[in-house]
Amino acid sequence: MTFQLEFLSGSRQGAVVPIASGTPLTVGRSRSNVVQLAESDVSGEHLRVVMSDRGEVELENMSQRQGRTHVNGVALEPGERGVVNPGDEIALGGKVVARLVAVDGEAADSQLTICGASDPPPPGLTGHRTQSPIDVTMIQRTMQASDEEMEKIKAGIRAKQRKRTFMWVVPIVVLLATLVTLYAVLRPKPEEFTSWPKSYDGKDLNDYVLIAPYLAIVYPGIHGSSVSTNEPGKVVVNSALGQLHDIPLGIIVRTVSDPATLEEDHRDAFDRAVRWMSESDRTFSAGVNRMRRFIGTTTSAGVPLSYLDYTRRDGEDEFFGYFIFLRRASDSFLICIEVPLAAQWRAEEFLRSSIAHFVIYANKRIPEHWEGCGWFRRGTDAGTDLAEARKFLDQKAPVHWEAAFMRIESALVKASKAGNSADVNDAVRMLASLREAQTVWYNQQKLSYLEAKVSGRKETMMSIQSLSESAFTPLFQDFDYRYELIKRRDWR
Repeated sequence: MTFQLEFLSGSRQGAVVPIASGTPLTVGRSRSNVVQLAESDVSGEHLRVVMSDRGEVELENMSQRQGRTHVNGVALEPGERGVVNPGDEIALGGKVVARLVAVDGEAADSQLTICGASDPPPPGLTGHRTQSPIDVTMIQRTMQASDEEMEKIKAGIRAKQRKRTFMWVVPIVVLLATLVTLYAVLRPKPEEFTSWPKSYDGKDLNDYVLIAPYLAIVYPGIHGSSVSTNEPGKVVVNSALGQLHDIPLGIIVRTVSDPATLEEDHRDAFDRAVRWMSESDRTFSAGVNRMRRFIGTTTSAGVPLSYLDYTRRDGEDEFFGYFIFLRRASDSFLICIEVPLAAQWRAEEFLRSSIAHFVIYANKRIPEHWEGCGWFRRGTDAGTDLAEARKFLDQKAPVHWEAAFMRIESALVKASKAGNSADVNDAVRMLASLREAQTVWYNQQKLSYLEAKVSGRKETMMSIQSLSESAFTPLFQDFDYRYELIKRRDWR
């Protein structure tokens, strides 16, 4: 009894191929196979079938792709072998199906139709490689050539290869030289002073990383930017400044939670953060000028940022940057924004003027923003402070704002240290209510002041200035941007 492989579908549909004992029958897309298939989802050498000495038909899956070979619907793993029986159907890819058929000797001779013999090959493929007259002539020459003639033939082949290589290399070299010349002539010139990278339509390329539910850091969202959060409480951003992205920019954000800062004023907490930076990095050299500005001033009192310039060294690299400090409750955020020291002269002014651009504080959380203070009331509890603050707020008079604010801040410090979230939430709501009243009143005073200025009524202007100074006392200087405006008589 002999075995045949009958193709039921695919490019070889109808073909019947005998399986000789001991001689592998290979099936695949490559020309070297006994049976060549045209389907694109069939591997170069997909299947190997052989009849063993025991008379069994053994199959080996040569395809390296999962799920491309099935026997009776069961997928074979790459390299898996097995025995197939007459009637078993073998699927190769998604279109080719073949069946193993057992026949006696005479039937085999009468049914045999070997693919590639009488049947045409698949479209675009041939069962055997045909040789051109040139190939035949070369074969004959090499078979009959002496050693000396053989060397001449090899030399001629090498010369043709060199000529072919030269014909490809010269145009490529000329093209590359042309491109380099064009780039040298047409490339944009670096900016004298750096700026924020922009898109082709002139918009800032911005991206951000969330530091807290209410705080995010903005950085240039250029190709190649990266954000690392490998260390707890630390975020590292790498990006670049300039329209050519030619000044490397690094941003390092550390989050520190310390209840002890609840009893410190903003300035003292800032000084302590600067000392901590110097102690943790001995190369950190802080500048002498402490500066402050407020962000988020469009809807409420704003959020104070303190900052200073610094230099530091990391191995052989030196950096210049600005250290920014802000806090909320017991959480402090230490932000370093830096460039290589060699680029300081190009980037210093831009960094200083863009401090607020790097930090985003959620607008809805700004009226609730609070931080610790060193002047909180120590002789009362949080409940007493809140009750008294509520009485002052109910009077709705600017003259009582300072007293109400002092008691709200005191309650926040005490309730936070005690872990009393109910009192903290109550105090935060009262603080937002106070700031809403201050915003409405301040805007009214500003309009009245500007109207008096246009009308030339100096006495009214002086009266509004004096009244505003009594409403926004020095107690608010670390918490409300309007204190500085009123102090400078800046009513623009």
